[in-house]
Amino acid sequence: MRLTLFFAFFAVLFSMGNAPGALAQSSQDLGHNGMMIEDPWARATAGSAKNGAAYITIVNNGENGDKLVSVQTDIAKSAELHTHIMENDVAKMREVESIEVPAGATVVLKPGGDHLMLMGLFEPLEEGNPFQVLLTFENAGEIPVEVPVKGVGAMESGATGSGDGDHDHGHSHDHDHDHEGEQSN
Repeated sequence: MRLTLFFAFFAVLFSMGNAPGALAQSSQDLGHNGMMIEDPWARATAGSAKNGAAYITIVNNGENGDKLVSVQTDIAKSAELHTHIMENDVAKMREVESIEVPAGATVVLKPGGDHLMLMGLFEPLEEGNPFQVLLTFENAGEIPVEVPVKGVGAMESGATGSGDGDHDHGHSHDHDHDHEGEQSN
């Protein structure tokens, strides 16, 4: 309930004077100990996919390191921090407890690497329909982010396309979670 009210407040706040999508196109620096969120995006889900992913760039202009410790959203049953690892020439997706953001560093969450995993989507992610996530950092606290949805074949924040939504790198994928209908990330 708290999360739903938070997102409702966030939506009203930004609809009062911001064009739709204007926030998502720029840095989202809300004065959280120098923490900025840039280039948030997600790729539209294909077919009946029940899971999706979102990507962001985290810029820590602060003097202290921090950790992204959780993500929340109202568009899916759950959201987790994930990474990809290679094990016996197989790419595996794994949940991680946190993502380190050193002082003065930029950390990019992108396809094939760290990302925000959205599991049990209530509706497909559709190109042009942004959604909200709430990022929680160990020190900087909560930072709300509007995430624009790009085309199914998008591979970066500025790209759209109609490709298969993933790259061909010559090996198979194995996911350690039960992610029925999941897209490759």
